[in-house]
Amino acid sequence: MNKTAVFALLAATALTLWGAQALAQIQTTGDPDLDKRLKSTLDSLLLEVRCDVPQIQPKVANLRRTASPNPDQIVKAFLGDKDSLLGKDQVVSPIWGKGTRFKSGSVIRLRVEKEIKQTDKGVSTQEVSHTNLESLDKLEVVPAFLDAYRQGFLYTNNIPHKAVYATDVKVVSELKANVSYRNVYDEKAGSDAVKQMLRDTMGDPKASEGFRIATEDMIQKYGERLYSWRIHPEYLTSYSVFEWVGEGKNRQYKQTGTKQVAIKVNDVYVHVLLDGDKLLCGMEYFWDNGLKVEGQAKPALNAAEAVIKSREWMVKHFNKNPPQVVVKRITLGFVQDRKDPTLLVPAWIFGASYSAEDETGETGMGSKVVSVPVPFAVNALTGEVFDL
Repeated sequence: MNKTAVFALLAATALTLWGAQALAQIQTTGDPDLDKRLKSTLDSLLLEVRCDVPQIQPKVANLRRTASPNPDQIVKAFLGDKDSLLGKDQVVSPIWGKGTRFKSGSVIRLRVEKEIKQTDKGVSTQEVSHTNLESLDKLEVVPAFLDAYRQGFLYTNNIPHKAVYATDVKVVSELKANVSYRNVYDEKAGSDAVKQMLRDTMGDPKASEGFRIATEDMIQKYGERLYSWRIHPEYLTSYSVFEWVGEGKNRQYKQTGTKQVAIKVNDVYVHVLLDGDKLLCGMEYFWDNGLKVEGQAKPALNAAEAVIKSREWMVKHFNKNPPQVVVKRITLGFVQDRKDPTLLVPAWIFGASYSAEDETGETGMGSKVVSVPVPFAVNALTGEVFDL
């Protein structure tokens, strides 16, 4: 049997065993070249890339946070005096680590009438009923809370909000009404209100040397239809451009120049939501005016190499029985290190998912296929793969 036939047979066998047998358990042929081709085939089944794999390798380095908001300052600014708070709890975030939740609100104690039956211990043994007032546990009403972390904070309130994208209803007749929509204010007015609010509470966000600020804002046409404003820094760097030059024997693949590029710093940002009265609905503040580059920048890991490392990680991550994961997006960005709260690392970020059956539907309706996200990244300096 020739190599091609052996390869086809082994590949078919692997497909038959897919999902019931670990990739590492599939026997090899003893031929290094054939084993390499077989592994490539199986890897393509394990991780299917349906997007362009970036070819550039920008120069990157780790980033270091230098500032941390003062908990007392932010609690007073957004919830008022500490003495008036309802209390606080410990919280844990997969990104930010351990934090403290400060709660603003009140406690309501409820009493309810409850009928109980008991045997009269007096002259008669007759069972009689009594109606007693029974005290329930306290009920907390928390209209607003603030989660404070080493890197920043998250403020949320649960009160009703007036929409920015408002609904107007004009009654035409008893059975008919015309519905139209309008913006209570435009994006510029919303942006001005947010900037003034930040100036009054946290100060103006600034970009450190070697960075620039990118802004995204919109009036939502969904949910509560609020005004959303978000900023994040971008790391300014460059990458080498290579081209084939010359002809014949003198043809060479060499660097012909460099190009500038801005790389998003994902986990340093400010996100603010305002309602139709320009009142604060929520804020995520994880900004750092003193963000700095740590160490010497060097070319990022090749994205193709990151794909290979992610395939190896998949086998371990799913305990040697991985589903077929589909990658639809690969981008280079900076993310919060999961061990050091002051460190941000450059990484190839994968937008990936796999299909699975959802068996929670109603009886008789059968199961449906749902998309399950698998967020992960590959450190662009060390090659380490990690969950997001």
